[in-house]
Amino acid sequence: MITTSKLPTVTSFPDPDIDDQELPSNITKTVRLSPDLETLDLSLHTYGDPQNEWDVDKFCAGLKGIQYPRLRCLKLRFSADLDLSRLCDISTPSPFRSFLEINHHSITILSLPVPDQFYEWAADDLHLPEDMFPNLREFEGTVYWCSQISKLRYPSSRLRKMKVLIEHPLYREGEEEARGMVYGALDCCTGLEVLNILSGDTVVSAGTLTDLSTHAPGLRALHCFIDHDETAGPVASALASFKQLRVLVINIADFNRNDPTHAESIISHARERSLLLKVQDIDDLREEFWWE
Repeated sequence: MITTSKLPTVTSFPDPDIDDQELPSNITKTVRLSPDLETLDLSLHTYGDPQNEWDVDKFCAGLKGIQYPRLRCLKLRFSADLDLSRLCDISTPSPFRSFLEINHHSITILSLPVPDQFYEWAADDLHLPEDMFPNLREFEGTVYWCSQISKLRYPSSRLRKMKVLIEHPLYREGEEEARGMVYGALDCCTGLEVLNILSGDTVVSAGTLTDLSTHAPGLRALHCFIDHDETAGPVASALASFKQLRVLVINIADFNRNDPTHAESIISHARERSLLLKVQDIDDLREEFWWE
């Protein structure tokens, strides 16, 4: 990557001619020379072998003490490796924790990587300062991260969009516990308007839709995978539980191809309620499942 100073945006797409081990330091150099940074997207979705991870703490250590007052968007995804145990240690703050503590104020969009531990073994509380992320409006993260962010004072009332990443196999180790964590996060985020529940093979039943309408009554847009084995009747009834819902995004794979009336019934119900129904093909969503 060629670097210049005072960049408003750093979006990383690795140069194939650069050695993998050098990549984080090259990006660090770019960021250090960009005091007016507004967007820092370190998704690195083409970063060598998918098994090769880059150390978030090592990257942030190279930015020690630097403040980015204009930073609005921070995305750490794909091969980002974050040591959760170091993040939890408040006696000796990790480089990433220190970076967040001095640069969180203006962030409106935040995406965090999959924790390096099963959420069942993770700390119940990261002990993040209660007043962190006063301007956060959009958040993307796994069940664990959504639970942690929802405990903070400002996101609990100001967060408008949440993308919940259902991680595997972590999720299967405690499905009910994970579901409870999601519902708990939704209960806390009283201003939430848009919810994306993303998973490659976890579907949402009519019962789950009803639960979601209880825990997130203010939703205006919902993106999920409807259980195609369930008849359309219960799904349509569950959708009626959402009083403010205006946009429903479901995947084309949700429709039972042996029963076309399944799709037609949901579409008909959506039209009756003035819902904008969007149908997407699974191939169009592959990049959204970056954490699996």
